[in-house]
Amino acid sequence: MARRRRGNNVVLIGFLGIDKAKIGTILAERLNYRYLDLDQLIELRSNLTIPQFIKRFGEGNFHVRERRILSSLTGLRNVVLSTGSGAVFQATNRARMRTMGKVVHLKLDPPAMLANLDDEKYYPFVKGKTKQDVLRLWERKHNLYSFADIEVNITGRSPEAVADEIIDKLKLSPFQPTSLPSNTITVNLDTRSYDIQLGVGIIKGLGSTLRERFPDTNTIAVITHPLVKLLYGDDVRDSLETAGFSVDFFTIPEGEKFKRLDTAEDIYDFLMDRYFDNTGLLIALGGGMVMDITGFVALTYKRGVRWIPVPTTFMAQVDAAIGGKVSLNRRGKNILGNYYQPSLVYSDIEVLKTLPINDIKEGLVEVVKYGIVMSPELFEYVETHLTELLAGDLTSLYQLVDKSSQLKAKVVSEDEHAKGVRQTLMLGHTIGYTIESVTRHRVSHGKATNLGILAATLIAYKMGLIDLDTTRRIIKLLLNIYPAGWFIKFHAEEIETHLRQHKRIKDDKISMVLPTKIGAVTIRDDVPIKLVYEVFRDMVMLASFEDLAQSPKEA
Repeated sequence: MARRRRGNNVVLIGFLGIDKAKIGTILAERLNYRYLDLDQLIELRSNLTIPQFIKRFGEGNFHVRERRILSSLTGLRNVVLSTGSGAVFQATNRARMRTMGKVVHLKLDPPAMLANLDDEKYYPFVKGKTKQDVLRLWERKHNLYSFADIEVNITGRSPEAVADEIIDKLKLSPFQPTSLPSNTITVNLDTRSYDIQLGVGIIKGLGSTLRERFPDTNTIAVITHPLVKLLYGDDVRDSLETAGFSVDFFTIPEGEKFKRLDTAEDIYDFLMDRYFDNTGLLIALGGGMVMDITGFVALTYKRGVRWIPVPTTFMAQVDAAIGGKVSLNRRGKNILGNYYQPSLVYSDIEVLKTLPINDIKEGLVEVVKYGIVMSPELFEYVETHLTELLAGDLTSLYQLVDKSSQLKAKVVSEDEHAKGVRQTLMLGHTIGYTIESVTRHRVSHGKATNLGILAATLIAYKMGLIDLDTTRRIIKLLLNIYPAGWFIKFHAEEIETHLRQHKRIKDDKISMVLPTKIGAVTIRDDVPIKLVYEVFRDMVMLASFEDLAQSPKEA
């Protein structure tokens, strides 16, 4: 089995009494990384302080939560992460830290460490213990920190000096994004037209941009996830407050399963408690789920308030933030919703530098879909730059966000409510949405859409709508993004059972978007449902993929 490649993050570890936040913040600034505190993330996700959490659930449950959250962070890039003193006590945590990147043990001499324990923030961890008890614990446990790549003694030293030593010992270089020009793309919808503003490193200019565009507004509410708030919330808040806005943040749980009415109700209550009215602005700071639910709230609160997507994922920048498609889930995906256009879309490509590569893949599937539907040039760009894209290269990602935004803006301008050409962007959704529903969103939208496009391409080939070489070309690119085999655990019968209830089925035929060449698709309402079942069964067995993607002979 191939070893997993280590990330490029810096993970700070150390025993009680060490203020890792000061060192981590300075280190992150010097590297042009983002700083993240594991304890702060636990507090935001649980809505409890660490002392409150331990008092209510016990220290054992705290370490269980710590382990789960650390596991969820392992794909991040360009981050300085500080961890709690006990995080290294679990072998699984130590392995994950090593996977994330370089691990730095911050060591404090015992007398200084014991003196710092008088700070009340350490009380939950030393409650009932004397300082001698703590010292004995340190003597028993300090060898667990030896897995670190380097050790730095911080006793009596400034945070700046410690940060310099870490950079020197690890031979770290600051993240240097390529300088790229900003661009503004307009979605033309008469009086409801709006701009998509693109750039690299523009998030700190959000406040001045909104002050210029919305001079009548003084109140802003930002809807986001806990992790996104810790990574980018300070920049957004500082920018908005500097521009004279009153700002409040509300965090919602991560995950498609929380895109539902009770989460929206929590946002309504938050807004009402602050007397938020339709003179204010709602900002959606996050990925597609945040876009959908914030837009839905903007549509329905006070008969409609203005909202601004500030997408922080590749998928959201190329798709979810553009077009005003807002929704909630209810016994299925996107059952509740409508079209409600934003007032501006503000996309900073530099925020993608912390995004896990798996999340880059999510957006790449959407871009490939645009290429199949309407842009051979975009499809070819992904083909020829896939290595750089899968490495998170910002220059290549910027090109895709720019081109995809132009394409999506054109489609929305022509067909806002998906009565015509916009329906072609549903390529892959018939089976993709089915897989998401059957797996209760355990399979991501990108993976499900990838599989849906593969299925649509094979169906089109079997119906004689697309030639073999083009079929292989599409399959090869999609398999290079998500290699075949991850879906073999699916039971074809489950998919078939769910598809039988699909609203697009009539007289044993189903309506689907099918590719005819790179850059063109057709909407057919005569696809035999038996053919769909047959293709999906073949896909589960990997037969069609292997035959069409690699075999030189005609199928």
